[in-house]
Amino acid sequence: MAKIKVHSDFVVEGGGSVYLFIPTNEAALEHLQGNVSEEALWLGDGLAVEWRYAADLVNALQTDGFTVS
Repeated sequence: MAKIKVHSDFVVEGGGSVYLFIPTNEAALEHLQGNVSEEALWLGDGLAVEWRYAADLVNALQTDGFTVS
């Protein structure tokens, strides 16, 4: 299976009640690790975020200069 090139710093997957914010590079991962609680829930490589906070997180990441897709 061929790998797909990702051009965003974060890929958002899921829907319904939980979204996964998956960092695609080291800078994005370090940003999340430095800005979320140690009690945050990680599922695989992604940060699990309740639907009601997902849009705010996208806005905050974009304000900090990251791209999100």
